[in-house]
Amino acid sequence: MVLALVLGASVALPGAPRDKKRTGSESPETSTLVERATVEMVLIEAYVSDGQGRPIEGLGPNDFVLMVDGHVRPISSLEFRNAGAPPMASGAVTTQAPPGQAPPTTAEKKYPRRFILFYEDRTSSPEGLTAARRATARLLAESLVPDDQVALAVFDRGLRLLHEFTSDRAVLRQCLEASLSDPRRFSDFASEHEQHESEFAGKVFGETGGGSGGVRAQAALVQALNYAGDEAPRVRGILRALQTLIDSLSPYPGFKAIVFMGDGVAENPAFDFFRRFAGADTDSTFATRAAKFDLSQDIKGLANAAAAGGVTLHSVQT
Repeated sequence: MVLALVLGASVALPGAPRDKKRTGSESPETSTLVERATVEMVLIEAYVSDGQGRPIEGLGPNDFVLMVDGHVRPISSLEFRNAGAPPMASGAVTTQAPPGQAPPTTAEKKYPRRFILFYEDRTSSPEGLTAARRATARLLAESLVPDDQVALAVFDRGLRLLHEFTSDRAVLRQCLEASLSDPRRFSDFASEHEQHESEFAGKVFGETGGGSGGVRAQAALVQALNYAGDEAPRVRGILRALQTLIDSLSPYPGFKAIVFMGDGVAENPAFDFFRRFAGADTDSTFATRAAKFDLSQDIKGLANAAAAGGVTLHSVQT
């Protein structure tokens, strides 16, 4: 499918020096001539397929949005181009039609669905991830079809692949059962979180530190920023791990999905911490200081990458 896009742009190209007669011992002059080329139309190829890798026809310009430097640009026209019939898939079956009947057809190649079950152990409650692993056994037995391919991945001290894609449910269950006793899935994040909460409560409600209400409020804001400084790098590590999984899954044809299991990811750890424990909104000064911990664009970029790669993201809150 080829899109013809109307774009206006100017590109400055260095030009050749202008010939000029020289007399005597005059030194050659450097020309300031600049040639400009205006781009009136750009052709972009867009490949659109369904969950089985088949091309989607019947789309029009209104089905696409073109963004250039943050601005929506018009699409002049759209044409469907078929590069030719796809090669016969390995294992495809053809049948000979009897005389007078329709020509033989080729059995359509069906790709297995692929799922990566991703357990975020680094910042999630071990009890919640234990329950998630137990629930996976039911998922494997009741919610999947025999041809579905499943891989297991975890994020604890780093991203690890517990098992590559397989349709062997028994092997997957054994792998999950073994991971329950893996010490790497237990972190000190939960205890640190409780400590931060206790310290924060003291700053807000005057249980520790004393001082006026204004002083306590300022101390609480500082505590929230310190907490965000510790948590933001960990969350970015989770997002990078998800990006790696998306990149590895994108080339596969057919339906593919990542199922994220964990306590969730805050768009801004500073805001999340303050609102949960202080029960109040923040002021503009705090918002300015907390802006460096904002992860909303990272999360949005992750969603865009998944959409571009045809990867479906599911989240299970533990």
